[in-house]
Amino acid sequence: MDDKPQVGIIYKLANGKQVCIDVSIEVKELLEQTDRQTSSQRRQDRRHLDYVGSIDGLENVQMPPQEDIADIVNRMDDCKRLYAAIGKLPELQRRRLLLYFLRS
Repeated sequence: MDDKPQVGIIYKLANGKQVCIDVSIEVKELLEQTDRQTSSQRRQDRRHLDYVGSIDGLENVQMPPQEDIADIVNRMDDCKRLYAAIGKLPELQRRRLLLYFLRS
């Protein structure tokens, strides 16, 4: 006979009945660890399914073409000139322009 301390675990069966089983502390800890791992895996599966559901149908979406470095530099230069021109406006016109386009 095993002299290890026993603990009771209560399980609910599919038919609604509860069953109490005596197991060693090690077995209880192993069952709890397995339950945590199963719960964690289910959460990961749900997140994956949510992600897959959110990108479903995106295979037909056209991605914009990648910009090359020259286009980026040109756009940066344009932005610098635009902000310099905005900075030269009188305060009232600058505020109106920014409020109209940025709504802040």
